[in-house]
Amino acid sequence: MFQIKKINKYNKNIDLIAIIAVIIFLLLATFIPSVKTFFVLAFLLFGFLTIFYSFPKAMIYAAFPLGCVIVSQIHSILVIPAKAIASNQYWEGRHLFFGISPYTIISTIALLMIPFWQKKFKSKIKLLNYEKLIIILIGLGFLSSLYGSLITSLSLLNVFFQLVSIVWAWYLSRTLFNSSKETKQKILTSLFFIVSLIIFYESLIVIKQTISQSSVGLLVESTKFTPTFGLGADESGGGFRPFGLQAHPNGLANNQLKLAFCALLIFCHLTKNEQSKRNKKILIFVLTLSLINIILSLSRAAFIAIFLVISIFFVRHKNKFIKIKKDLKKQLNAPIYF
Repeated sequence: MFQIKKINKYNKNIDLIAIIAVIIFLLLATFIPSVKTFFVLAFLLFGFLTIFYSFPKAMIYAAFPLGCVIVSQIHSILVIPAKAIASNQYWEGRHLFFGISPYTIISTIALLMIPFWQKKFKSKIKLLNYEKLIIILIGLGFLSSLYGSLITSLSLLNVFFQLVSIVWAWYLSRTLFNSSKETKQKILTSLFFIVSLIIFYESLIVIKQTISQSSVGLLVESTKFTPTFGLGADESGGGFRPFGLQAHPNGLANNQLKLAFCALLIFCHLTKNEQSKRNKKILIFVLTLSLINIILSLSRAAFIAIFLVISIFFVRHKNKFIKIKKDLKKQLNAPIYF
């Protein structure tokens, strides 16, 4: 009886069932035996969240675990420029690799369902200037993909997969806009815990990879595209660098930067009541883990990105920077209460 009351107490502030479902998914995904089994597991997670909550909430909560734990069916097609067909000159084609994962399938379905949910939400979309710029850049990407066949990163399929990856943001913004203040905070708090879980999960794999100086041998690792270290200009003279759930150490650094900033941004949007000492400790803990992962990845671009962000924040918000520094010292010295 005591345990039930305790669960109900936590469930008032967070969607505890969603967090438990994500934890179970991550545990099962770690030891999953095949790609097909992973697909079934991923769709079971999304289906459970849809039935228990709703399609938009399932999209919000499942996006990070399904988007970061990438297991996909890899496909390859030969890409030849349109001009090469009518030319007498010999053109060598490029092989375009792309993966079909549960996340791309679910995001594509969610993209097609946006008109339906827009009517359900009964609210108009008002885009900010930077959001309009993102749409323009995506449009330019589509145009570039039509004329840049030799550059596989500008292929139509790659641009499309990048597009469906931001469908999550639409569902999050529309759901928060049409929710009460209490429900909004509950969603953000739950999302904060889920992002923190993903950072912790990838950190465990990074630690194991660093200790063993090789891949762990899990299906969730992108070992098929892991580079051979010590060869090439980028890796000359270097040893093993952990890559986490990504295909390359630089991908690990980029993913950790994305997750760390997401956790920080979500935390800043929580009310003072939700920014409890426990949640502050969790934020500091996962940000520290992300920083360690980035250092282990030895990604120069990530180091530059962190330096620039801190420098810009210090110049524009010097007082807040000093306040955060003092608060950080205070939180590190304070005990944790659960």
